Amino acid sequence: MNANKKHVPGLVYWPQGESFEEARERYRRQHGFDLPPDGHVVQLVAVDSSRGGNNRELSPQEFKEACAG
Repeated sequence: MNANKKHVPGLVYWPQGESFEEARERYRRQHGFDLPPDGHVVQLVAVDSSRGGNNRELSPQEFKEACAG
């Protein structure tokens, strides 16, 4: 890592698991401050990559079932 490079906070979330607003609140609780305006946001999208799934985006219910095991 370059010591001269500025660290920029980031937020990663799954939209099927929580809304952006919920993710920002989780960030605030975890770190004790709001996500800065220049903070990076990464939105991960879960898809069904099975042969029959055709890489379609999972619904929130399907996402919860997949995460449950």
